[in-house]
Amino acid sequence: MSDFGITGHAVNWLRSFVTDRTQYVGIGTARSTVVNCISGVPQGCVLGPLPFALYLSPINNIIATHSVSYYQYADDTQLYVAL
Repeated sequence: MSDFGITGHAVNWLRSFVTDRTQYVGIGTARSTVVNCISGVPQGCVLGPLPFALYLSPINNIIATHSVSYYQYADDTQLYVAL
């Protein structure tokens, strides 16, 4: 995250936001048992795109090392390869 200038308390806050969470499935009034999740962002969370972008950002460097053209927007990545 230091690549983005995020350090100190901000890193700790983001780390605590995406680790050691619990989840369950609810349908009507019925609920499953609660299970622990090692990591992840809550579905529908307004902050979801930020951790996703941070997690996915190194893919740019990986793609570039293979001389492949690409385009990214939100959670979509398109690779262009000349045949």
